[in-house]
Amino acid sequence: MTSIRRPTFLMVVVLAAAALLFIGPSRALAVPSTNIDLYQNGYANCGYDAGSNANYCLWYSPDMTNGHWSSTQQAVGPIAGVWTNGPDAGNPVRNAAASMADNTGVCHTATWVNANFTGPANFVDGDWGGNLTSNPTFPLRNNEASIDYNSCL
Repeated sequence: MTSIRRPTFLMVVVLAAAALLFIGPSRALAVPSTNIDLYQNGYANCGYDAGSNANYCLWYSPDMTNGHWSSTQQAVGPIAGVWTNGPDAGNPVRNAAASMADNTGVCHTATWVNANFTGPANFVDGDWGGNLTSNPTFPLRNNEASIDYNSCL
């Protein structure tokens, strides 16, 4: 009986490893996640003070106001950087943001509670922005550790 179970177990392990190699690493949106689209196009644009090549941005205050941080990288985890302006200029961005925006046009941008792109997430569609949520299911306001854009069309 042991000789039958061992090859079966090994086959399952080999098939699972092959599937992971075929699929590749993914940072698809975690469950739970929530869409926070609120502002579209020009108002949500990260480029107005971050350079037109910013992929996404975070703001210190709701409604995309006060301190600002942006990145041209596909993924940042853990979030490192400081606010460029506003009442918290020079202070760390991580765990201090209240709103975000996507400047990619065709991707989702998500910010995650954990530094490794896991846990609850808030996301916005391309060229949208919104306020991070603070409820117990989606505790992202002032509690974000990583950010990326993904699910590009």
